[in-house]
Amino acid sequence: MGDSKLNNITKLTAILTCLSLIIGIFIGLIQIRDSLSKAYITLEKANQTLDVIKIEALGNVINILDTNYNVRIKQANFDQIRFDEDLEKVNRLINAGKTGEQIYYSEEFKNFREIAAHYERLAVLISLNYIEFDVVFRVIAFPDNFWKDSMALREAISTNWFSEGVLLDDFLSGFLYLCERYNKARLSSNYSSGEGVVCI
Repeated sequence: MGDSKLNNITKLTAILTCLSLIIGIFIGLIQIRDSLSKAYITLEKANQTLDVIKIEALGNVINILDTNYNVRIKQANFDQIRFDEDLEKVNRLINAGKTGEQIYYSEEFKNFREIAAHYERLAVLISLNYIEFDVVFRVIAFPDNFWKDSMALREAISTNWFSEGVLLDDFLSGFLYLCERYNKARLSSNYSSGEGVVCI
């Protein structure tokens, strides 16, 4: 009789244990379902926010492209002959006591400055992750000829920035950064022009 009662209690305990385990699993599944539902809603909101950000970014990209178009028109007026003439002017002005900074910001070098400043700004936007480099790389060509042909002019201005022989180390460093990024991207994309620009 005592064994029968003990067996009944053991069976009841086993049933209750199984029942509580089943209830626990059921509650756990409900919580998982609720968590997944919340995660889905959060993901949907994140996707909607990302879409808004992309639309805003598209406007910025269009503005950059418009600016780049105008800069390219200015660039078309520069060639090696023009750079040689500008270099002679810079050397004359340095000898006359002007600084590289005064020359760079003078009205006479306005177009050169605006072209260089465009690429400086572009480099800053990329380096601070306001715009992805891949987007720029696909839609804006690096100004290889302008960069190459302006090397002596850039050097003359930067090495005499504060006064004759006193240089500004990071003069147009953003433009240089952009050159290096383009070279790297061209090499990894197997573009033939990847080795064509020396970034100095």
